[in-house]
Amino acid sequence: MLKKRFFIFIQIFVILAGVFSETRTFYFTRHGQRGDPAYQQKFEKCVEDALTPKGQKQAEFLGEYLNSIKFKGTIYISPFYRTLQTAEGAASRLPEMKKIAEPRLQEKSKNKDSSGIKIIERCLTKKEIQDNFPDVTVPDGMKFPWRFDNETKKDIDRRIAELIDECISNTEGDLFFVCHGGILPVVIRCMRKRGSDFEHRKAWNCCLYAFTIDTETKRVVKAEDLTKNYLNDEMITDNMK
Repeated sequence: MLKKRFFIFIQIFVILAGVFSETRTFYFTRHGQRGDPAYQQKFEKCVEDALTPKGQKQAEFLGEYLNSIKFKGTIYISPFYRTLQTAEGAASRLPEMKKIAEPRLQEKSKNKDSSGIKIIERCLTKKEIQDNFPDVTVPDGMKFPWRFDNETKKDIDRRIAELIDECISNTEGDLFFVCHGGILPVVIRCMRKRGSDFEHRKAWNCCLYAFTIDTETKRVVKAEDLTKNYLNDEMITDNMK
């Protein structure tokens, strides 16, 4: 009799835990199509790829989809021109929300460069970000130049894991991250360590990966690739390929 009552208590506890548990979703995307020299932008110490017309349209389709699923949250953006432009295009289809430049989302850096300018200096300045994307918040503590140099695989895994950990612990609501094709596999690895069964796959321009996280356990309870919900085969690209 005592064992039966204990078993019933455990069942009730599990049911109530499920009822009262809360979740939040982290959405990750790669920037829109880029790579056509005709759309490059020259800045003080760098030449940045801008989105192609198709890349702009991909970003808008992404924003329309996020709006259709009622996304309301903060947008974190790698400070490259193409990612800022992607966020701007997506946000144009969304209600007004906060957009923050986040250097830890930046693409992996090459270790060698022949331009004569150090890799860490080949990036947008604070003024260039603010002039071109006035709706984007540049955090007070953001260092300039913001590029990382000579990173190892462990370095990149560490910075993405730290960002995800901080966002889970120190922010609220759903979040949208605009990053790069080389960073999304790192995101997947980090989420798999939190219980996700999301498999590695090709990261298309403006793809959308969604990871739903239990706020109590901080574990991933659902993972989805939502890309085909808004991009048809004609709009699926890997930059200019």
